[in-house]
Amino acid sequence: MAPMPRSATTRAQTARPTFNPKNRRDIDPSAIPSNEEWQWKREATLGQPDDGNIETHLVAGWAPVTLEDYPSFMRVSLPGRQASDNLIRSQGLILMKRPKEIGDAERAEYAAINRQILASVDKDRRASVHGAGVRADDPAFEGVRSTIDNGRFPDA
Repeated sequence: MAPMPRSATTRAQTARPTFNPKNRRDIDPSAIPSNEEWQWKREATLGQPDDGNIETHLVAGWAPVTLEDYPSFMRVSLPGRQASDNLIRSQGLILMKRPKEIGDAERAEYAAINRQILASVDKDRRASVHGAGVRADDPAFEGVRSTIDNGRFPDA
């Protein structure tokens, strides 16, 4: 198959998608290395430092994202409160990063725990119905499984 002639493509077709942030903490996905994940973590609440929360995240493999990591971040320094470090902060939050494999392992661990919990719920439900005179292997139970919907309504 012959390649399309250059005249058949427009600049709009070949241009990269532009990043249009909705708020100050939106991060351009192209700035995040493919082997990392970035998240905002609480550093302070109502102006009071929450060192314990940051310590927990540091121990869990998170590290602060610096201005060298994300130079296009628009840092705003309030008068009289110029930042003395190169960390990225916004309204009591600090931008942090960790290797993607740590996040994948954590999500897999939570998924396994959730599967165990759901299996237990299904077992208890079957047992309660069985106690009411319905067999646990009743065809009415076939394909019935508890699910997690993350607070969203199932697709209609």
